[in-house]
Amino acid sequence: MEVVTVKIIYLFSEKVKPVNAPVNRGIKDVPRMLEKVKEKGVLVEMINIDNLSSEEKLEKYLDAASASVIKKYKIRQIFGTRRQSAVFFGREVPALIVYDEKGNVTDVYPHEKIFGIKTIWDFLNEVIKTQQ
Repeated sequence: MEVVTVKIIYLFSEKVKPVNAPVNRGIKDVPRMLEKVKEKGVLVEMINIDNLSSEEKLEKYLDAASASVIKKYKIRQIFGTRRQSAVFFGREVPALIVYDEKGNVTDVYPHEKIFGIKTIWDFLNEVIKTQQ
């Protein structure tokens, strides 16, 4: 599988620690992995979500949601609860949004499909392996 990635936005919080849950597997390795991905020519932007306005946070979540609809992923309960979507987005559950060369959102991590959860670590590991 070829992974074509032009831009990655990694949303995290400096104030809130990621929860110890399957969706965050390997999260401590992500900053180092993002540096490796940068070396491979992918534009990487790391955004502290604590510095974004409510509107900017919503805009990023809507990007993530649009990717989930296109790819038929479940993200609502990854980044929130049944009643409060996005309450953990970029905070307790860091988010990674992938864009193509035209600026279109193509993917979001972590996400859930029938086979289970695909984490940020899983995706970055694929990018590092395939873009050598």
